[in-house]
Amino acid sequence: MMTLDIQKISEANHDLPERMRVEDWDVTYDKKADMVMIFGDAPQNSTYHHVDRSGFMVRVIDDSNKICGFAIEGYKSFAKENPDFYFLLMPLTNPMRFELFKSIGQVVRKFDQLKEVAEYFSSAALYQAAKA
Repeated sequence: MMTLDIQKISEANHDLPERMRVEDWDVTYDKKADMVMIFGDAPQNSTYHHVDRSGFMVRVIDDSNKICGFAIEGYKSFAKENPDFYFLLMPLTNPMRFELFKSIGQVVRKFDQLKEVAEYFSSAALYQAAKA
């Protein structure tokens, strides 16, 4: 098993965002396994390595140190500790809750728009009253 050399991996992946876009990486959630996987083409000679004890893993091509994927084991626990990931991946991991939040957001925006319209008419009415 290859040990994780963060310095070598960092140096080998300066182009990672571009490769992710060009290779059209995919994101999946396995509900039974409670695991999120973010990946591109992964050759046979690639291995997952735990980055820390949180369940976050990186998949590295053994001979080049190129990253070809990420995974999060125990996603629900990971998401509680890292709420930014939860909201980022909510459309994938919890689509019904995402739709609910999206609907609530639309209602709030409608109220904001109504408030702006009311304020406009209120200020227009005050302006008209001041002119009279």
